[in-house]
Amino acid sequence: MSKGSNRRPGNEDDYRDNFDKIFSNKRPERGSFVYDPVSKSLVSKEDYAEMRESVNAPMIMTDIAGYQSMQTGEWIAGRRQHREHLKQHRLIELGNEKIPEQKPRAYNSDEVKRELAARLANY
Repeated sequence: MSKGSNRRPGNEDDYRDNFDKIFSNKRPERGSFVYDPVSKSLVSKEDYAEMRESVNAPMIMTDIAGYQSMQTGEWIAGRRQHREHLKQHRLIELGNEKIPEQKPRAYNSDEVKRELAARLANY
């Protein structure tokens, strides 16, 4: 047995009484908490998620800022004009294009070996 394996002598009842005096009869609450800017206090993650879900309001997307077309040089003033401009000039936005799924190529390893040998022979 090592020096620190035994508990120090003490009275458990005194410990509980002093704990209550220090922390006002509240036991510490464990868990994950999030700062709620509305109530300006810490709220448990579960309660915060419920509060966020209870907000029932429409989401509003603002119009895009105007820009000059790189294709024609004309001024594009809004989202609708942007979509029409893209259609009219057969353009796509980078990141919004649909990439077709490529099928894996089937190849015959014997043919590949023959072709490789033929190309190396000519090199």
